[in-house]
Amino acid sequence: MSVIVSFKGRKMEMPLQGGDTLRDLVNRCEAETGVPSDRIKLLASGVMMKDLNASLIHYGIKSGSKIMMMGDNAPTPTGPRPTAVPKPSTPPMTPEQTAIHKLSEIDASLAKTIMPLVEEYTDSATAYTSQESSNDTHITAKKLKDGHARVSELILQTLLKVDEVLVGENDELRMRRKDAVRRCNALLDRVDAVKESVKAFDKSKM
Repeated sequence: MSVIVSFKGRKMEMPLQGGDTLRDLVNRCEAETGVPSDRIKLLASGVMMKDLNASLIHYGIKSGSKIMMMGDNAPTPTGPRPTAVPKPSTPPMTPEQTAIHKLSEIDASLAKTIMPLVEEYTDSATAYTSQESSNDTHITAKKLKDGHARVSELILQTLLKVDEVLVGENDELRMRRKDAVRRCNALLDRVDAVKESVKAFDKSKM
């Protein structure tokens, strides 16, 4: 049994045993990437896997499953924090208001930041693979690879923000969060498909 873990544009095949837990997979990711296990976050089907002691089967992971990894080697900042400037007091938001606010911010980010980047990446890839523009030196395979990594990372960060939204028993907010996850996954599938088309084009020129 093995799964495919994507990390910053890199795809890694991870061999697993049927009874392996999330912790086992995290440890393998640490060994493969050098990212400390406590900084690794894994998503399957847009859902954050959090219980390290749970079996991978519990999360619906099977052979061939695709998993997204996030994490970095950046050290935790140390030293005194700057003194915060007091702000005028405002009434605290209710949990429901907080969830609405966060989901609205996520919607705005998808529409105003991520979607334009996805369109830009897609247009560049289309120009690169078109016969008319295949010799355009302004668009290179490396630029497209970097563009894919950048866009994918932004989408994954957005998925993390969605996962952190607490919606409680509010059905309407649950649906909004579920829709945000669906849109993020659709964008990931789109940019991954474009990346594969670029790879196929490059192979055809060899």
